[in-house]
Amino acid sequence: MKLFAPMAVAAALSVAAPAHSAIVLIDDFSGYGNSTVLNAPDSVFGGNWSTTDGTVDYLAKNSSYSELCLGASGSCVDLDGSTGDAGVFSSFLLGPGTYNVLFQLTGNLRSGSDVLTISFGNVVRTITVGMNDIVNQWTFGQDFMGIQVGAGGTRLSFSTAGGDNMGPLLKSVVIETAAVPVPAAGGLLLGALGLLGLARRRKAA
Repeated sequence: MKLFAPMAVAAALSVAAPAHSAIVLIDDFSGYGNSTVLNAPDSVFGGNWSTTDGTVDYLAKNSSYSELCLGASGSCVDLDGSTGDAGVFSSFLLGPGTYNVLFQLTGNLRSGSDVLTISFGNVVRTITVGMNDIVNQWTFGQDFMGIQVGAGGTRLSFSTAGGDNMGPLLKSVVIETAAVPVPAAGGLLLGALGLLGLARRRKAA
């Protein structure tokens, strides 16, 4: 009787535990117009972001203050708006699921330091950001990877103490659903292992 070829078993194993992920939000803040908007209203951000309890500034590429926005896109968000009353800058509401959150900020690039709080789901982290610091998700280790969000959903939020019109500068954000096994994968994996065991028994016989 013909034995199962090792490559066939390997192929079965390779599809036994498929996973998937999807980008929910990817934003380098380059798509919100060509003019800087101080104390930017929510309408500037096209429904992706909103500000509560204060203000933020949108700094557009090749516009006023865009020299503060390091990086390829040349646009960013100053998390302390020009009122000096820094707002809480939050994404749209994300539904239940498991997410990875990636982001990059810099310090205010002008003077002093800022206290920055980042929250998503049940993860809340606060650090002091120096004027020339670079902050990203890896600053917090794995804290913003594989975050489980319950039925009420959640928003990604950034907030700073404010008070001087010079806040940390948000450069980019990516939110993706974390790669998770497809529910049928367990059965497929058991089936593949069964094939491998059967092949070995037949070979021994």
